[in-house]
Amino acid sequence: MKKFILENLPWKLLSFVIAILVWIMVINIQNPVTTTDINNIKVDIIGLEQIEQSDQVVKDMDKIYNLSVDIKIKGQRLTLENIGAKDIASAYINLTPYVLDVAHNTDITEHLIPIEVSLDSDNIVVDNYNPKSIYVSFEAKTTRVFPVKYTMSGSVDSEYRSIEPVIRTVAVELSGAKSTIENIAEILVDINVDNIVKDIFVYDLPLLVYDKDGNLVSDVEKSTNNIQVILPMGAQKTVPLQARFSGTLPSGYVQTNTIITPSEITIIGNAESINEIDEIQLDYISVANLIENTTRQVDFILPDGIEYIDKIDSNAVVTLEIQKINTHDFKINTNTLNLDVIGLRSDLSYEIIQPQLLITLGGASETLLGFDENNMVATLDLTSFKEGSYSLPLKIELNEELKIINNPITLDVIIKE
Repeated sequence: MKKFILENLPWKLLSFVIAILVWIMVINIQNPVTTTDINNIKVDIIGLEQIEQSDQVVKDMDKIYNLSVDIKIKGQRLTLENIGAKDIASAYINLTPYVLDVAHNTDITEHLIPIEVSLDSDNIVVDNYNPKSIYVSFEAKTTRVFPVKYTMSGSVDSEYRSIEPVIRTVAVELSGAKSTIENIAEILVDINVDNIVKDIFVYDLPLLVYDKDGNLVSDVEKSTNNIQVILPMGAQKTVPLQARFSGTLPSGYVQTNTIITPSEITIIGNAESINEIDEIQLDYISVANLIENTTRQVDFILPDGIEYIDKIDSNAVVTLEIQKINTHDFKINTNTLNLDVIGLRSDLSYEIIQPQLLITLGGASETLLGFDENNMVATLDLTSFKEGSYSLPLKIELNEELKIINNPITLDVIIKE
């Protein structure tokens, strides 16, 4: 046997190599047609937007979003080996032909919709694929508002379980299939006390929707996916809101009143920070070009580490009362003027030689009618003045709702020893 194997060994090896080469040549020349499988090709959805625009929804969307097909393709072996099979295959379902049929649907309707597959190649064809169709249910879309509740989970003996959280968003709008919405029992935020960190008062928690069987519902649209929860664990203080303004009113107009709603809020934070806060300022309101009563929603400007615990949005409603300025001339006797003289040297005296002041005031009619000269304070600054006669400007303090139109107001005086 050994002699048989070794006899003419070089020729035998050469024959073996030639046989392999001939086999390779034959295979490549003939290049037979064969098949291969492409699995888990995701099925795209066409026409879903048109369905939703007709106030309908597709039930069990998770099932459709996760739908895939397995495709058997056929072609020449070399062609199949040299392509990325998943890159040339696609699949889809087309909902567009069913839009008119379901547009006025008030109940659940079901259609068997074919799954279409295509290949981006002229040399390869689809031999078979599965599944070839899918049942799709359509239902009228409805919307409903649900109150937001909370539940506490985690350690039963945690000190945080006694805290009464503030849920800033009290209600959430849900949209979806009518039967799904009608089967919703409640929406919750879960506050896990084991995740609470000291000195962190605000938590952004996911909104959980449950049906009447206690199952989590996912195929609904929510007006918000997360809910802000405030845990009032720090020092608390109720402080007023303060409006701030930028720009100036047009000439001839005056701001007569500012109404802020709410007028105050309750804030929380560490004790040191809270003690330093006497008010919460609002964002600036521009009064430029305003000529009539105006209402604005203005955000709170909260210092770092400070939160508010009121069940309201993070803004106030500010109403500016603006009126066209009326003017009136007031003659004020200088001998009854509430005058504060400053800066006069101790070796000098002064004498007012002007019997009256004429002051033109502008403001709302009712403010002008209520003007009392006894409440007006005028300041005369005689700093650095020597003997002589002078006509000097007065600094006059008025109700902020009034303005002096004929500024500057001057007073004639004589300074003497």
